[in-house]
Amino acid sequence: MQAGERGHGRRAPAGGQPVGPGHERDYQPPVSQDEFRIDVEREPGRVLVRPVGELDLATVPSLERELSRLRDSGASGVVLDLRGLTFMDSTGLSLTLRWSLEASRDGFDFSLVRGRGAIQRLFDLTGMDRRLPFRDAEG
Repeated sequence: MQAGERGHGRRAPAGGQPVGPGHERDYQPPVSQDEFRIDVEREPGRVLVRPVGELDLATVPSLERELSRLRDSGASGVVLDLRGLTFMDSTGLSLTLRWSLEASRDGFDFSLVRGRGAIQRLFDLTGMDRRLPFRDAEG
């Protein structure tokens, strides 16, 4: 499923058994991936990437693919704007740290715009707010 697409139907639980009528006890609500999208805006000298929704184990791979696609297409820099996130877990935090470290090593310009509320609190509590390249939001 691509970023911005919505899935329909029910997902099978971990055991791979079908869910639906007669299997209600096995039903697991859809994961956050169904409500996640990535907005991309090209600007002179950089690309602004805005994930919207929940950044977690289910959605980090979509963001990782988009960031890689942009870097591989020749973008010299990416600004990851976290203001559209409503939730982020440790996999999202790990992605930001990994991209920052790889960017430093590879000479790729990578920075972050601070998220709101609980999103920024995750960076503050882990000390990553002092280790990652945050920048002020423009506009």
